[in-house]
Amino acid sequence: LPAISRLKIGTMKLGEEKRGVRLGEGVLGVALWHWQDLKVQEIYVTVYAKHKELILLLDKFGFECYGEKKNGEKVYAKNRKNVDVTDPYKSFPFISGDFERAGILAIRGDFHDLIFPYSELRGVKQNFEEVVAGNGITKAYIAFPQGEVSYREGCPVFIYRQAKDGEGTKRYKSCITSVGTVTKISVIKNRGVALESLEDFVRQAGNKTIFKESELEDWHKNKKNLVVIELVYNKA
Repeated sequence: LPAISRLKIGTMKLGEEKRGVRLGEGVLGVALWHWQDLKVQEIYVTVYAKHKELILLLDKFGFECYGEKKNGEKVYAKNRKNVDVTDPYKSFPFISGDFERAGILAIRGDFHDLIFPYSELRGVKQNFEEVVAGNGITKAYIAFPQGEVSYREGCPVFIYRQAKDGEGTKRYKSCITSVGTVTKISVIKNRGVALESLEDFVRQAGNKTIFKESELEDWHKNKKNLVVIELVYNKA
């Protein structure tokens, strides 16, 4: 490989009790944000073939296998000059400029602070409570639209934090804190007709949302229109 500036991701091992809480995706996202800010051309990590879940995660976020070291470690790297902008995950944290429209998703301040923990606001005291949905880079936005959802996969969206009670006049305290990219849209119910089962709805929302399964069940039963907008958290 040519001699260019590269950022190396070190190794961190999580205990078994931390499996399934999306820390792997979250740590990789933080590393890629740091790489973006440093403006270094490449970022890489070494991994043994036996770590199949990690390799799948690296592949999902656009890393490619460049070769293998003498000790058997594979070298996975990502080059900012060769980013696959057709896939929001492979291009993360960058956003493709090839889009026709963008959107805004409004989120209540208390929900926002849990699911977008890196989007801190100056002058606003935020009491953070760790939730699994906040760890990962993939988020699930639950919506009850009155009509057809205008967003499409690949559409950039701005996250609009609606000020909480006690933070001052909401008109002046609400603001855009983050940007993401829509990766999937699932219409769960339309005009009172369930298009997907409760089990499928709960599975899609999963640990990508802060809501309890009992809340999801209530919405699936009682809401006329129900949509899940999955997105990747590109930048605070």
